[in-house]
Amino acid sequence: MRGSMVRIFLVLALALVVTACAGGGGGGGDQITVGYAGPTLNNAFFVGLQKGVKDGAKEHGFELKET
Repeated sequence: MRGSMVRIFLVLALALVVTACAGGGGGGGDQITVGYAGPTLNNAFFVGLQKGVKDGAKEHGFELKET
């Protein structure tokens, strides 16, 4: 029983490694979109956090979708 469990684990681990190493269909050049949903704007901390998110997205060239 233990030997078969080890074999199953090794096969699954190998499948995971092969899948992780497979080349993805890179989108090359597509703009990255980031979403941000802040909990409230009634708290100065979250107002500052939202400003930081906006500034960071602008700095790195991301499109920002916020609610």
